[in-house]
Parts: sequence; C-alpha cells; structure tokens
Amino acid sequence: MPTTPSSPHRRPPLLHRFSSRAITVALVVAVAASALLWTVPPLTSPADPTAHSGDDALAAEVRGLLPDGPVAGLSVAVVEDGLIRSAAFGSTGTGSPVRPDTPFENGSTQKPLTAALFAVMLESGEVGTDTTIGEIWPDVGFAHPSVAAITLEELATHHSGLPRLAPQGLPATVRSGAEVFLLGDPYVDAPDPLQAVASLSDLPGEPGEYAYSNLGYALLGAALAERLGTDYPTALRERVLRPLGMTSTTLNVPGDPDPPSGAALPHTRSGMRTSTWNNADYLPAGIGTWSTAGDLALFLRAMMGHETPLGPALRRAAEPLRNSSGPAERSARTGLAWQLWDVSGRDVVWHNGQTGGQRSFVAHDGERGVVVMANSVGVPVEHLGMRMLGLDLAEFAETPPGGHLGTAALTLSLVLGAPLLTLVSVVRERRPAPRGLDRAGVVDALLTGGVVWLAGLALGDWLALPVLVWALGGGVLAGAVVLASRRWASLPALRGRRRWPRALSVAISVLVLSLPYYVALSALARLL
Repeated sequence: MPTTPSSPHRRPPLLHRFSSRAITVALVVAVAASALLWTVPPLTSPADPTAHSGDDALAAEVRGLLPDGPVAGLSVAVVEDGLIRSAAFGSTGTGSPVRPDTPFENGSTQKPLTAALFAVMLESGEVGTDTTIGEIWPDVGFAHPSVAAITLEELATHHSGLPRLAPQGLPATVRSGAEVFLLGDPYVDAPDPLQAVASLSDLPGEPGEYAYSNLGYALLGAALAERLGTDYPTALRERVLRPLGMTSTTLNVPGDPDPPSGAALPHTRSGMRTSTWNNADYLPAGIGTWSTAGDLALFLRAMMGHETPLGPALRRAAEPLRNSSGPAERSARTGLAWQLWDVSGRDVVWHNGQTGGQRSFVAHDGERGVVVMANSVGVPVEHLGMRMLGLDLAEFAETPPGGHLGTAALTLSLVLGAPLLTLVSVVRERRPAPRGLDRAGVVDALLTGGVVWLAGLALGDWLALPVLVWALGGGVLAGAVVLASRRWASLPALRGRRRWPRALSVAISVLVLSLPYYVALSALARLL
C-alpha cells in the first residue's frame, strides 16, 4: 500500500532534533552552572546591620537614622570635646563583622589629607599658594603656557581649569566605561597625570571657575612629592599621618592592589560585590587609599582645635578661599579641598568620597565632628552624617530605589529573558536559506545573550529579586552552549548569497562584544 509523502512544509517537533542524551546533558550543565554561579564571592549578600560593636549610645543614635534596604557594613565616629566615640554595624562582605577599626576605601575623603600636606608645606614655606606646576617641573615641556601656569592653590580648590578625568584615547575610554558598567575599576588604564596634563594643547575648562577634578588632585599630590624629593605616600606619612597618629590609613603601592587585612569590601546599592579601585598615580585623589573612621576622627579632632603641631595648618586648609558649586543659599565656598557651607548660621566644613562600592563622609561644625564610612553605595552617608550633626538637608536626602514592578520586570528580561531567547535561537528548527541558522549566527547569539546577561548583573534590581535569578540565567546560557555544540557540525559557516558582508558584520559584532567579556573576567579575577 503506497505511503503518502509528508508535506514539505511540515516540520518535526523542536526537541526531536536532539537526542535525549544531549537534552539531559544540557539540563545538567544548566543546573550545575547555576549552582556554581550562586557560590561566586561577588554574589554573597552582606549581612544587615542588626548588631553593633563600639559605643552603645552612638550605635543607638545611628540605628535610628539608618535607611531601609541593605546597608552592608557601616562604621561611624563622632568627635566632641576632644573625645572620640566609635560604633560599627554589619558585615565586611566576607562574613566577618565590621569593627570600629575596620578599614574602608575612603575615596575622595583622601583629598583633605592631600590638602593637609599642602597646608603643612605652606606653613613651612616649602611652597606658596602661587607656586606653579611649571616651577615644580621646569624640565617638562608643557604643550601650552596656560597649563604650566596652573598654581597649586588652583589645583587644591578645583579652580585649575583641568577636566575631572585625564583625556584618553577611544580604546581606553571604552574600556573605562565598560569597567564601570561591569562593576570593575575605571582607573585601571588611567594615564600618568603629569604626562596627561603636559600634553594638553589648552585648558578644557575656564581657569578661576570651580570644576571638580580628580586629575587636578592627582597632579597636586605629585607636585608636592616632587618638591620634597620623595613619593606621595612617603610625604603624606611623614608630614601628616604620623604626626596625627593615623596609623590605620594606608595607600596601595604599585603591584600590591590588595585591600588591607580585614577590610570592608565594596558593594553596589543592591548588595553586589564590586572591584576595588587602584592606581598609584591617583592616590592623592583617593584611588587605592584606605582609612578607618577612627583615623579620620583623629584628623577632624586636630582640625577642631585639639593640641597638635599640625593644628594651624589644618585650620588654614578650612579657610574659605574661592566660590564652590554648592547652593547659593548655603553661601557655598571651598577651602583647600574642604566644602564650606553656611547652614542656618552654622559653618559646616565637609567632604565626601565614593568609589564603585564604598562611600565616606567627614564633617564638623566646630562643636561636633562626624565620620561615616560604608561599604555600599546604597548608604546615604552625607544625609546620615548631616543628621548626626542635627541637620536635615534636602540636598542630601536619598530614597533607595528597588522593589518596583517595572525594575523587577527589566531585571528578569535581562538576566533570564535574554538567556532563554538565546537558547531558543540556538535550538530552533532549520529554516530555508538564507534565514536558517549558521555557525556565525550561533556565535553571535551566544555572545549577545551573554553580554545582556552580564549587563543585568550591573543594572538589575536585586532589592526586588534574588540574585539567584541571575545565576539561573547563566545556567540557561550554559545549556545553550551545550546544545549549540551538538548542532555545530551540521551547520554551514555562513548562509545566504551575500556572505562577505554578513561575515564582516558578524566579525565586527564579535569584536565589540568581546570587550565586555574581557573586562568582566578581569574584574572577576580581581574579586576572587
């Protein structure tokens, strides 16, 4: 009896293309990859600050001011009547509790220390406020005379006309942006400050106008060290840290970017581990510097009048010199690094700092000094510090995001939806040429799905969803790789008639998509 030929338009069920063994292997890989990703240290959730160490009264005061949401680790100190009290909450990110002597990345609160070195050298007459960088480096060929004419005071008050960051070529700029996007270190390729400034054909900004510049502070620290004939870490230790007894403030040296022992490790707002920032050329600006709340409290105490040989220099650093960018109603001024605000008749001296996963704040009003250090960018340290001074300023009010339906849906689409679409594209049935899947399409699909999945790690709302969802997405991608390998031998390299344009398009796509993977692996290696 003759058989009826099957319709040419009829397709077999999707999973019939693969053996049960291939599907089983893919599922096992997916589950194993999900479990492995869940154990990666960067995904370890920090503890909530329900317990504390240190001064009980201060801990009770601060606990009532803490925001909702994960806080990770927090260390605070107050200075009153020459006495220092400290308290600490939460976890370092490694399972151990934060103590009052736990080191944190201090970020830009390092700038007042650099400014203190400048003030000490001003008091001793080793430099002047009008000393120029051209005078510091007479043998450097500056590309433009206006650059050589920048004074040390202009650097210290952010009025030099220099940009916030050193100009870089396109590859380094792209990589720096990718580092930020993937929770890495944007300063990994930052150029030497002196070389970057010397090569400027003109000042990007307007001299005499306030423009915050990390590049300027890196150059200031280098200039002060050059005048002393030493390096910045040595100059700071000998002239500022040692006289004040700040033995827990440390600076990373080239080739040794590891955090100090027992340090609080950095986290995003949602509790994801990030990389520390390190660049020896940018230590004066707060890149690769660590301190404790107790050490910074010693610094504040000396500023506030405690007997110390450095007292006059530190108070000189907090004298108003130029206009700042703060609100007009605060009569915002800047000293040497310090921000000076008039808040309802009270003179408040303050500075803050932030890296990829840590925040810090130091301030005093003449009567009370406060230090707040957190290893999560989700902690509004400025608001908390001002509240500890009895001030509730709208400029520093923050509402932590998270828990919203829209951001949860976006997170799901990035970390699970994209991997599922990648899986579908890899296992879909063959279509007539030129639309059918080919090897180039498999590579493109896997790379694209992986990049979106990595982006979800940085952008996801982990207050609304558990990070396990991200790990599950990684498992789905791993399963897609296994199933793609089963199809590889049966697929052509390229489909369609216009193969060269398609090959070029895929090659460009692969080249562009490879950068986030390289940065992500580099960041992961540093975290591990």
